[in-house]
Amino acid sequence: MLCVVPAFLGESHFAFLGYSQNFRQTPVKRELDYLRTLGASKAAAKELKLFGLSSFLIDRYNLAGRTDLHAKRRPGAQEALGVDRCSRC
Repeated sequence: MLCVVPAFLGESHFAFLGYSQNFRQTPVKRELDYLRTLGASKAAAKELKLFGLSSFLIDRYNLAGRTDLHAKRRPGAQEALGVDRCSRC
């Protein structure tokens, strides 16, 4: 019964970290959705072509995607290390 407490505390800690990461990443995810919608809509395609904004849109999407991906990697590694520490008990 005593081993349940550290496992619960660890799970609670990493659940909170995941929630806070999702909360921080909301603006980036919204931007990615907006850029994806903008690049895929027929109405915006004419303007993108007319003003030559396709390369800008692609670069902006890649930058936002890399930011989102980089932020997602860190807590996963920390969680794996935490689980490894707990499994040694």
